[in-house]
Amino acid sequence: GRRAFVALARHLARRLELPQDLWPEGPDAPGSADLDSLALPPDVDLFGLAYERFFSDLFKGKRGQYFTPRPLVELVADLAGVRPGERVLDPTCGSGGFLLAAHARGADVRGIEVDPDLAVLARLNLALCGIDPRCVATEDFFAGDPEPHFDAILANPPLSVKVSDPEILARHGFQNGSVASDVVFLR
Repeated sequence: GRRAFVALARHLARRLELPQDLWPEGPDAPGSADLDSLALPPDVDLFGLAYERFFSDLFKGKRGQYFTPRPLVELVADLAGVRPGERVLDPTCGSGGFLLAAHARGADVRGIEVDPDLAVLARLNLALCGIDPRCVATEDFFAGDPEPHFDAILANPPLSVKVSDPEILARHGFQNGSVASDVVFLR
């Protein structure tokens, strides 16, 4: 579970020479794991695969988080017509798949992720592809004030997750109680 994820993420962050403030909290992998032999191919969404196949119990369902398959990511980026020089936001960036697709089309990308472990995963994924990992912020999109101008928003937001924080509800024009996250995203 989480201990294996943190050990792998810390090792890869060190190999990618990311600043330590972007590393997850937790134990390092033992030397006997021999993680230095792990290939880091830039043309494979290694962290998306890890998210989907190896650490799915750690992430999936906890906050409505599900991996978006790469062909669907590419289709969405194509349909959005992302072009070089545009600014693209993914407000629920998960492992960063939409950010990778937009960057591959020449866009300047920004990501927001509420789950600190997923933010680490996205940063590692982006760094592996030569993208500044600091473009991913760890925060709640509903509670924050994102930069005001983006040319496109690419996302597969968590659906049907209960939003009940009174401040967030008021900020988006809802009364106290709770609202499904998909309703707040559509606002």
